[in-house]
Amino acid sequence: MSAPPALECPFCTSELPEAAIRCPACGQDVALIMPALRRLKAHQASISALREELETLRQLPAPGSIAGPVAPETDGGVARVFAAAGLSYVLLLAIHYLAVIQFDLPNIVLRVASIGVPCAVVLLLPGVNRASLGAFAGTGLILGLGAAISMSAVVAAVDGVRVLPHDPRGQRELAEYAGSIALAHIAGGAILRARRNLSVTRTMRANMTDKAANAQRLAEAALPLTALLASVYGGLRALWG
Repeated sequence: MSAPPALECPFCTSELPEAAIRCPACGQDVALIMPALRRLKAHQASISALREELETLRQLPAPGSIAGPVAPETDGGVARVFAAAGLSYVLLLAIHYLAVIQFDLPNIVLRVASIGVPCAVVLLLPGVNRASLGAFAGTGLILGLGAAISMSAVVAAVDGVRVLPHDPRGQRELAEYAGSIALAHIAGGAILRARRNLSVTRTMRANMTDKAANAQRLAEAALPLTALLASVYGGLRALWG
């Protein structure tokens, strides 16, 4: 801790002894103002101590960062969302083989599975919620196109037909089916993020900045329902033409 400030003569700023009644440098009478100078010295000492304490507090780690730096939100999330897409791809191909090739089940079974499987895998796989919506959108498109084309290739190999349909209706149905799978994957990610955002919203203070952030979170919370409805529409549309 720094030394306490010395008493100074108000006339010549020379240092005064604690019991002085006259300044030894300029000879001015300081007996009447010594009590005020002593109080000023005490206040200056308190201010110096508070400054040192504040500087010490500034050097301490912030609450929540004592255990180490906080990892970015998307650390590990992208890898997990790719893993979710890969697992969904394998499950969709297995279900397609069983439903279409092995047991010749109604088409509705495959359509419902193609909507439910990508969404369920995202919701159940740990750590996927750290990924951004952009990561879900990118992997969803890859999953939808890859699964739809792979299923078409399996049918082509068994029935001896073209992998990609040449007629506009078949192309549209394949695109809608791929889009349905992609949207189901995206809907699962949006549900995870909406659940987390709504949880954060309930704990935030109601100032203007937080209100704006809350509005953004609530708008994002509407995305899962929209994506899921679009996925159901795209997946089931081909059943009624």
